[in-house]
Amino acid sequence: MNKKFFKAWVFLSLGLFILAYTLYPMFLWYFVYFPKIANNNILSPLSQLPQTQSRDRGPDDSQESQFFVLKGDSGTDKFYLSIPKLRIKDAEVKVKSKDFLSSLAQYPGSALPGERGNVFISGHSVLPQFYNPKNYFTIFSTLYELEQGDRIYLSYLGREYVYQVESLKVVDPHSSWVISPPDPFGKYLTLFTCTPPGLTSDRLVVLTRILGEEEIS
Repeated sequence: MNKKFFKAWVFLSLGLFILAYTLYPMFLWYFVYFPKIANNNILSPLSQLPQTQSRDRGPDDSQESQFFVLKGDSGTDKFYLSIPKLRIKDAEVKVKSKDFLSSLAQYPGSALPGERGNVFISGHSVLPQFYNPKNYFTIFSTLYELEQGDRIYLSYLGREYVYQVESLKVVDPHSSWVISPPDPFGKYLTLFTCTPPGLTSDRLVVLTRILGEEEIS
């Protein structure tokens, strides 16, 4: 075989492999996961909130949302999140934070675990090939794999709170209404990250509702 032809074939094959490796998650997102989220008839109660709020300042902005009452001092600056389905165990969540480079972040003013309202947690995502549940730069990369009924656990001040996934929704980056709880009486947890995988054009919102709590032995 001609050496020049062989080198060209190797480089072409390598280029096609890299292209396929990069685009495959996009293919899965647009043709498998996004249609499932859009058409699974699991409608989030969040969608019932007035849409006039959807263009107000959101989690990516520097000002805190005005749609909830700020909570008092919790006496601690962090709690922990576990999602067994995604192999996330005891990921640190900083309280009243917008910095999620070295941890997950509970949005300032949102509820704390077990409280009435909405515990709103933001985290980074990248292409799912690079997903590492122990790396906070990639920790929410496979969040779209969650389904209705999956369990999420928060450990806080000696107690464990169990939440169950109710819905997934794709929203505009500035949709600040997702920070507010679906109703004024329930206890919710919302997970928030960029989507599609590796891009920042939209946001993925995972809404969950509390199932119960127990003391950590």
